[in-house]
Amino acid sequence: MAPLTRLFLACLIAVLWPASLFSTTFPVTNTNDGGAGSLRQAINDANGNSGLDTIAFNIPGTGLHTITPVTQLPSITSPVTLDGYTQPGSSVNTLANGDNAVLRIEINGATVSNNGNAFVLLAGAGGSTIRGLVIDNGWSAAIFVQTDTLAVEGCFIGTDPTGLVAHGNTQGVFADFGQPTSGMRIGGTSPAVRNVISGNSVAILIQSGANQLVQGNFIGTDATGANAIPNSTGVNVLSSDNLIGGTTAAARNVIGANNTGVSVSPSTGNRIQGNYIGTDVTGAHALGLGDGISITGTAQIGGLTATPGTPPGNVISGNHGGGGSGRGIVVANGISNNVIQGNLIGTDATGTQPLGNGLGGVEIFGAANVIGGTDVMARNVISGNGRNGILMGTDNASVHDNLIQGNFIGTDITGTNLLGNAGDGVLVSISTNNTIGGQVTTPGAPPANVIAGNSGNGVGLINFSQTTGLSVLGNSIFANAALGIDLNHDGVTPNDHCDTDTGPNNLQNYPVITSVTATESSTHIQGMLDSAPNTTFTIEFYANADCDASGNGEGRTYLGSAQVTTNGSCTATIDTTLPVGLPQGQSVVTATATDPGNNTSEFSNCVSALQLIAAASRKTHGTAGSFDIDLPLMGQPGVECRTGGVNGNHTLVFTFSNNVVSGSASVTSGTGNVSGSPSFSGNTMTVNLTGVIDAQTITITLTNVTDSFGHVLPDTAVSMHVLLGDTTGNGIVNASDVAQVKAQSGSTVTNANFREDVTVNGIINAADIALVKSRSGTAIPTTQFDAGATRNP
Repeated sequence: MAPLTRLFLACLIAVLWPASLFSTTFPVTNTNDGGAGSLRQAINDANGNSGLDTIAFNIPGTGLHTITPVTQLPSITSPVTLDGYTQPGSSVNTLANGDNAVLRIEINGATVSNNGNAFVLLAGAGGSTIRGLVIDNGWSAAIFVQTDTLAVEGCFIGTDPTGLVAHGNTQGVFADFGQPTSGMRIGGTSPAVRNVISGNSVAILIQSGANQLVQGNFIGTDATGANAIPNSTGVNVLSSDNLIGGTTAAARNVIGANNTGVSVSPSTGNRIQGNYIGTDVTGAHALGLGDGISITGTAQIGGLTATPGTPPGNVISGNHGGGGSGRGIVVANGISNNVIQGNLIGTDATGTQPLGNGLGGVEIFGAANVIGGTDVMARNVISGNGRNGILMGTDNASVHDNLIQGNFIGTDITGTNLLGNAGDGVLVSISTNNTIGGQVTTPGAPPANVIAGNSGNGVGLINFSQTTGLSVLGNSIFANAALGIDLNHDGVTPNDHCDTDTGPNNLQNYPVITSVTATESSTHIQGMLDSAPNTTFTIEFYANADCDASGNGEGRTYLGSAQVTTNGSCTATIDTTLPVGLPQGQSVVTATATDPGNNTSEFSNCVSALQLIAAASRKTHGTAGSFDIDLPLMGQPGVECRTGGVNGNHTLVFTFSNNVVSGSASVTSGTGNVSGSPSFSGNTMTVNLTGVIDAQTITITLTNVTDSFGHVLPDTAVSMHVLLGDTTGNGIVNASDVAQVKAQSGSTVTNANFREDVTVNGIINAADIALVKSRSGTAIPTTQFDAGATRNP
């Protein structure tokens, strides 16, 4: 090829070759405000050169170099990599949990008039990177963005160069309203690009753009991630389709000490995932100052995860603010279609220790929001919070069609250890047609929630007839300090004939269970419902280990359901056989009723599948045989008037609804002892007592009595008055008793007169008369005689 031809082609290539391939590095060699080698001059030079340029630092001397502009630096109008890590002595962070970056270049805004912005990136500067700088001390915005695809990496924004002391700006990074700022990345998924953005009024303000990424940063902590350097707001999102955090631990932001951790204002499609919000970098210590997440738009908070709190799930805990703040998540008035899944809300990052938000875990004041879901991977753990686990309703908002499903509310991450909220598990106020749980096929599995261990009710409703249509179905509700479901927040609401009263959930009447019979594979339940006439109700049945102190239960294990229809007189018979036995150790059955308007009742009375049906004090009267003094299970105890001999021996026989195989007994009040172990025969349990003294009330408590199906009787107490010679059973020995024995003297001992054989020798004679006379004037103490036996569940 001729030389002229080669020259022509070379010139042509130079003309057509992209300008970006001719990038230039512009050095900063001093800390002057202007002139050759200054940062100001380097920015001007880079703006005048097409393509992606680099501003590198090589300022002589060791240690920190502070550039303190007198006026705002020039806006950046051309792509540039502004790289503080080029300064000798600087180094990037290498720690996964912490930040050991060494930053040698500080851009200090202390002397800028009108609180200007440190770096302004205008249209044309797309694709720029700001890396390895300290930008602090009074800037209006450390980085003011009006262009797209900006990267901010490895900077300390709002702290001193050590990353340990607040030197705040008004905003840290500000994506300006109405500007094409999409594709911005603040931080990233490697330790080297972590930013510390703390001590500012707003750490990150995203007013515009989509697909903005905020990942891997410390926001509201120092560089160690362990101590608080608060921002007023950590991340404030006003535009749509942005991602705060991500689906890996490397993308996690630690959004620690902020009055609001993340605020999402009217916008859609934002995702808040995989972050620690309100804690330190370990997820074990509280740093939060206000609300963790405040939503006035639509967002995905968390996501499906095998282990709650692991990405995309967040840990949202330790937010302890006052004055109405200090909540984990707040969905504001009228805000709809948010999805909250896979988070730990009120526990540490292990899900095993309380690290509660100072007020509630989740507060919902809008419609059609989802907390949890029907997939087990959607589960939130909402526990250890300072008030209610979930508050739904009030604030004059239209609150309806929200779903609370599949969560652990008041337990640890395993669902077995109690880690209760200080109020109700779920408190529902002014709202309509919301759902807690749903129709389940596997007990305890989603959509059922586990609601347990809370210091108030499992589910509480308030605000009269303005709170209706709350269906509470299929959940596992147990071990709460108050009721499982409390419709009026005032304890058990009595049923009324035809259910004409009004209030939360229309004060729907609960069923009344009269009988439970269970085998290994079936449970037969009988009872009735008195409610609105000619209406079909869903009756749900639950098993429990014991009964609530109120006499009405909770509902630990869902057993199944049945439909009943009331007649014109407002009653319906419940007679249902469920194709399941009762779980081991859960023999107490309760039920709820839900009407066609989705108003669920409180839990019913408790009835045990193994029931104590009779108790007696039995003695053998010589050849006449054995005779029993009945010990009523309710009301006044029976009076054992026969001698126990010098050793105070008595035999009690307890009769149950099923054959029993094991159990124990103890004297829980009065004087006496259980002698040896109980014996069992068919459906009876025999307990021998010794050392029982006269003129007292003795109470025997049966514990862990178990039938052949594994059903366990709840702890049950039976009392007996002991008063030798009180043949009339009125609590005092007097002339009436003497007369009664005299009248039977010489008679054969029978079931009609055995009480007069107080010597228990099979003969009614002078010895009995003499013994009764010798006891004349003795009585059972009045307070004991007035006391009734403990009710048998």
